[in-house]
Amino acid sequence: MLNMEGSFGVRKGAWTGEEDIRLKQCIEKYGEGKWHLVPVSAGLNRCRKSCRLRWLNYLKPSIKRGNFAADEVDLMLRLHKLLGNRQVSLANSSNSKRKMSLVRAIA
Repeated sequence: MLNMEGSFGVRKGAWTGEEDIRLKQCIEKYGEGKWHLVPVSAGLNRCRKSCRLRWLNYLKPSIKRGNFAADEVDLMLRLHKLLGNRQVSLANSSNSKRKMSLVRAIA
């Protein structure tokens, strides 16, 4: 199948606004989880991993963006003092949805 760039295979690179809308609509309709069905159902020429990562890292409504709250900064500092730079231990110690953001900010 030809992709949007005129070559065979899946499309790579930056996502368009139209692709984001299609992905959002597909996940609203069918839900998360069956990522192998998402590209076909949404009419996207992207691989399932790309769709999953786009949703989880950019489009999911529950993603918290912006600066860290004071309590999050306090948690990061206390965990870093306790555990050092061991990212896995830090991530597992945090119950926040921003686990990896917290860990990346420390490391």
